Amino acid sequence: MFEHSLILVTGANGYIASALVKKLVDHGARVRATVRREASGEQLRETLSPDAKGSLEIAIVQDITASGAFKSALQGVTHVFHAASPIPGAGKIDAKRDFIDPAVAGTMSLLEDAHATSSVVKVVLTSSIAAMLDAATIRQAGTYTSSDWNSITYDTAIALNDKLASDNPAEVAQYSMYIYAASKTLAEKAARDFVSEKKARFAFNTVHPAFVIGKPAIRDAGLNGSNAIFWKALTARPIDAGDAMHLVSLQDTVNGHVKAMESEEANGKRLILCSGEPLTAELINWAKDRGGSSLAFERVDLPHNVEELKRNVRNFDVSETERVLDIKFESVRETVDNWVDWITEERITKS
Repeated sequence: MFEHSLILVTGANGYIASALVKKLVDHGARVRATVRREASGEQLRETLSPDAKGSLEIAIVQDITASGAFKSALQGVTHVFHAASPIPGAGKIDAKRDFIDPAVAGTMSLLEDAHATSSVVKVVLTSSIAAMLDAATIRQAGTYTSSDWNSITYDTAIALNDKLASDNPAEVAQYSMYIYAASKTLAEKAARDFVSEKKARFAFNTVHPAFVIGKPAIRDAGLNGSNAIFWKALTARPIDAGDAMHLVSLQDTVNGHVKAMESEEANGKRLILCSGEPLTAELINWAKDRGGSSLAFERVDLPHNVEELKRNVRNFDVSETERVLDIKFESVRETVDNWVDWITEERITKS
């Protein structure tokens, strides 16, 4: 895997990036990982298997938006996974400062420095299906493809800023996701414009994971980030009968990143990583069937019109991803079973 290469992974202590670093180093790659703090670098080192075949070097980049932020970290690097980007979370109350600037300016800083580094041959940007979907059509029968773009604009996202200060947690969560979607959309558009206009010397593509769940690489990470949101979806009552989640496992997400980097046919493409889109009611029952009494919630009744509701959940076409990357996603049911096994075996469920 990437013989004679030096791979840079940005934002390397993040959920997806840390699992990617572990896979790369365990399988023999030389990896340089950027983090903001030394302590985060030590957490990364602890993820590695005792018999890891590769090597890990830590580079500190405190401000990814600064001009030249990645210049030093990129020296000698051949391949770049750019995963550094903000996700919704506690204390993120400013749309521009906490979401859009880090996503867009951070991506541009990385690309500008990569363009000026002659050793770089390819960059893979971690985007999201959020850059493709449209909240207005998500519950309308149909299919999103790699040619679709989220229509949210910078001005729309900034106008939602006051919603982040709401006293209603559900409202904060909802609008945080809208602003997050804008940050991913704007960052990808800026990146593609840069690559085209500058005629970048390196190959470039984007990967678009759905909602990612799975056992984190970072030790004792517990139920945080997307795993915490998934737990909330399983336990919150009442549920919306038509609510669904577009899911993908952490393992498939990492494999998709690696294959996107390895594949020449992937160059320039937007590659969707998604296993399926079950109703929340189905997810609850699958999880309960797997975890039994260890899970502090009960099964729910499926709505009488379940098949109609499922047909009205817009799906994502992953046929191009499966063909180009020669990948087959595990079933959503298997992803949920593995997730439940993890949280029950490690006793990290919440009451």
